[in-house]
Amino acid sequence: MEFLRKFITLCQANYEKAILILALVGLAGAVVVLYQVSLNEEENLKGYEKEMRQPKGKSMTPISLDRYRSALQLVSQPPALDFGTPHHLFNPVKWQRKLSDGTLIKVQTGKEVGPYAMNLVRVGELFFIVSLDRAASTGGYTLGVTHEGAENPWERRKVPKFVTVSNKPEILKKDLLALREVKGTPEEPELIVELAETGEKISVTKDKPFKRVEGYEVDLSYPLEGKTFTKLRVNSKLHFAGEDYKVVAITPTEVVLSANLNDKKYTVRQTASR
Repeated sequence: MEFLRKFITLCQANYEKAILILALVGLAGAVVVLYQVSLNEEENLKGYEKEMRQPKGKSMTPISLDRYRSALQLVSQPPALDFGTPHHLFNPVKWQRKLSDGTLIKVQTGKEVGPYAMNLVRVGELFFIVSLDRAASTGGYTLGVTHEGAENPWERRKVPKFVTVSNKPEILKKDLLALREVKGTPEEPELIVELAETGEKISVTKDKPFKRVEGYEVDLSYPLEGKTFTKLRVNSKLHFAGEDYKVVAITPTEVVLSANLNDKKYTVRQTASR
């Protein structure tokens, strides 16, 4: 009882402080309650958000855009339209008469006429030839130089060259060649000759001239018009099937023609059937 009496007396003497302490304690309690309420509300919001992101209902099937992508790709890269042969929507089938025998040919693929119907009859080799034509009593020799593949016809004739053994290291182009050594016997000499153009050393005898292929010539035939073109070389011109062509290349088995109209190239090959 004595303690309670003293406590009441102390409170009466300091009631203002007691009221302040009680107010502070109440305020602290309110703060704690509000903090706990905010934590509970935050947990409720997280649960609601999680429930919204993971609905319990059946998910929607994704829409397929493959058909639309395919249509867009087809429009952006349309297929090429070919109205040439053998399509005859705008190109009616033609019939052409052979001038050789008068028979009719159905031009269905386009290869029945023109360069595709050309026949390669013959391919001939053109040589660069160095021959021993005569031996002089003075120790010199007359050689014959022939360029069968020369572009100008006058350059294809045999050119005689009188030569003696020369030790000069350089050969003038106009001299064509130089005699470097003589082997064998006076009756059957073997000449070692150096060519000015390539520096190559070759052997020439009376019975065995030096020969090297330097080009080709061809014979062609166009049966539809009964035409034959002989001894054609590179850059030779010919006319058949109503158009002009030029020979641009020749190999041992084929010849390449170029149309003057559009520079289109056609290859005529040598086949067993021809």
